[in-house]
Amino acid sequence: MELPECNSTHWKSKFIDGLPSLFAERVRKAIRGDSPSINYDNFTYGKLISACVQEGLFLCNEIKLNQQIKRHRLNERKQLGEFAFDVPKKKSKEKDYTPRKKTSSKKDYEKWKKKRIEKKLRRVEEGKRDTTMTTDRTVRLLGTFTNIVLTWQ
Repeated sequence: MELPECNSTHWKSKFIDGLPSLFAERVRKAIRGDSPSINYDNFTYGKLISACVQEGLFLCNEIKLNQQIKRHRLNERKQLGEFAFDVPKKKSKEKDYTPRKKTSSKKDYEKWKKKRIEKKLRRVEEGKRDTTMTTDRTVRLLGTFTNIVLTWQ
């Protein structure tokens, strides 16, 4: 079904207004050309659609080119970064050599473990009570397991 006023300028302008705003602005700019306003009477719907398709292709190509340029710039930065690491840097001040602190060894760990066990035993002895109570504990002492029976008095 076709309306008698379907070719009026109102519906043709509504057709372009229905497009996304930034894309519609680009299409209007392409249709307008050098003239200050758009004369919709000179355009058919086919010409409007072809203008939209053409502008869409231009926009798509522009986006692809921008992405390619970005990738190219990132690649250049990456290459420059690799080059910068290849060139040795000059040191403004040479630092004096300071020997590092000795790393912990198995002996240090054993000393720490022994102190910890002694501390726990001291705490238990200090906390003796009047009630009589017996507990069995297995404690690792100097690399061997021993059963310690503590009697609470």
